[in-house]
Amino acid sequence: MLFIHRSIFPQQPAEALFVDAYGIENGLRQSMVSQIHQDRQGMIWIVTGDGLHCFDGREFRVFRIPYKGVYSNSDNMMRMLVETEPGSIVIASSSSLFRFNASTGQFSFIIREKAVYHALFNVLIDRKPLVWSRNTGFCLVDDDSLCPLKLIKGGQKIIPEGFVPIRALQHNKKDIIVLGDKGILLLRKSEAPGRMVFTANWYEAPGCKAMASDKYGRTYFVKDTRLYRFHENGQWD
Repeated sequence: MLFIHRSIFPQQPAEALFVDAYGIENGLRQSMVSQIHQDRQGMIWIVTGDGLHCFDGREFRVFRIPYKGVYSNSDNMMRMLVETEPGSIVIASSSSLFRFNASTGQFSFIIREKAVYHALFNVLIDRKPLVWSRNTGFCLVDDDSLCPLKLIKGGQKIIPEGFVPIRALQHNKKDIIVLGDKGILLLRKSEAPGRMVFTANWYEAPGCKAMASDKYGRTYFVKDTRLYRFHENGQWD
């Protein structure tokens, strides 16, 4: 794992980039790192194949779920985290979804289903992160439960069977853009207050591999070997 530790100015050559490398010998418990996130206090949180790590710039602290009772080692195979508010982190592992309190260092389970992976996305709606599984579809993590989203077909094309989301971005206050291997799903929130109803528009785009947005809110995706910009009307160029 690498951390950049110097500011790079445009006039400096690429060789001026300096990094520090951290591995197991530096306190990282496991080398399989799935995600790195810096919170609002500047702490760096790392989800790994063996627990949650926190790095303060000098040393690592490791937080693991104890192997006892209904818990299993797969709960520590962490895949994704989302910070919902300062000190509160939602984490998805190979078989569970749970919340972590950074102040107490304690985990609390939201849902645990053997052999069911809940894909967690860095998309917040009313401070509730978006999650998906084959059993439940799209949901919001609401405290210690899941609140399913109601999807209403918005176009002529239906979501293909076997659709699996790869990445999701919040395009604006109303829209969520979800990338799958067969295309793009645009979810638009209903105007009805307090209701988790979304209009779902499906756009075929086989060969999609990655998606990102810039600081202006424009969304781009990679299809085959080309980069495209996605527009709200479902067109891309």
